[in-house]
Amino acid sequence: MASKAGRFTASTLAVVLALTLNASAHHGTAFFSRDQADMVTVQGRVTRFDFRSPHSYLYVDTTEASGDTVAWRFESVPVPMMKRQGWTTDSLQVGDEVTVEAFPLIDKSERFAWLGKVIKADGSILNPGRTRAIPSWYVQ
Repeated sequence: MASKAGRFTASTLAVVLALTLNASAHHGTAFFSRDQADMVTVQGRVTRFDFRSPHSYLYVDTTEASGDTVAWRFESVPVPMMKRQGWTTDSLQVGDEVTVEAFPLIDKSERFAWLGKVIKADGSILNPGRTRAIPSWYVQ
């Protein structure tokens, strides 16, 4: 028969592991490429900007060489981190012309990437801040 101390230790370990796995699953960015050769630069128009937590999202339509319109989705950090970098709810508006530098999914299964920075038509730069998802070689 297991001792009370042994059951307590096993229960505590199970709870800690469950919390760690949940946090890792939510905040994982391992599926975004950090390879410099994979980085994408997308020029287009903002179609939506979700300035929210736990993650903000930017949606941009771009036109490919074929003439087809392609929708990109960019994930970024929570609002408090973006606010520290000067972002506001009005930083981007639907219809704004932007250039986005970002880190796409490793498997390239969809047009989805981690936001590196946004360059607006007037040349101003919106930088979401450095996170684990941003490779050390990248200059924001």
